[in-house]
Amino acid sequence: MNNREGFWGRDPIPAQAESGFSLIELMVVIAVLIAVVSIGVSTFTGVDEDARATLTRAELQEVAKAIRQFRQDTGYYPKEGPFDHEENGGQVDLNPTDPEPAADLLLFESPANLEQLYRQPTNDGNDPAADCSNCVLPWDAESGRGWRGPYLKRENLVDVGDALIEDGTGNPVDIDTAVHFSVWGVADPSELRPQVGGGGDCVENPGNTACVLDWRPYSGGPAFLTHGRPFLYFIADAAEGNVTNCSVPCIVALGPNGDYEQGDNDDIVVSVN
Repeated sequence: MNNREGFWGRDPIPAQAESGFSLIELMVVIAVLIAVVSIGVSTFTGVDEDARATLTRAELQEVAKAIRQFRQDTGYYPKEGPFDHEENGGQVDLNPTDPEPAADLLLFESPANLEQLYRQPTNDGNDPAADCSNCVLPWDAESGRGWRGPYLKRENLVDVGDALIEDGTGNPVDIDTAVHFSVWGVADPSELRPQVGGGGDCVENPGNTACVLDWRPYSGGPAFLTHGRPFLYFIADAAEGNVTNCSVPCIVALGPNGDYEQGDNDDIVVSVN
């Protein structure tokens, strides 16, 4: 047998050098992978927020369109002229028997309150009578004037703090005196948790006393675990000095962070006209 041949008559296979990653090399690879994943997540988050902002702007424009139609039909914007509260010289009263008319006025003036786009305003806080005798400026076919809604599809009810007022100051998560319960509002397309008074995530409770910015399909019904933030409607002239980029009437969306910042940072502001 030739000395060069192996046991089976073949050349022996030469020993190969050991291969693999050292600990340092593995750490470098892991660091690179983490960086790539982080960039991907960051990019996706940015794209998702951009898409939500685009959708929010589109929905704001739909609300602005509804408000313009309201004015075309009636000659007034919501909460203006005869559609203002009687304490301000209008004809609307949400609750004439309310022992605290100031609280009734604050609820009416809440920027989150867009009830007039959904339901015929009345002068006694009740649903419109069959003959609309309690209606404020009902539709008159002969003159082609009057409320001819609803101008938006039925939305849900939201609880908001009373600290946010019609001039754009305050905040819907803050409570000065009481929570405005079951306000007819319009929600943006986000999915955010309710807040406790003053801010911070809130877990809804059956008593419905602890959370604000929580939504429910009907008064006294169970609240959604997450939902959008309410669009805010400003018509008072003073709002122009307190809400950035607002030319009244204007509508404000709270933006991706879900915080009201008077039109600054990621708030989205759209003028009706």
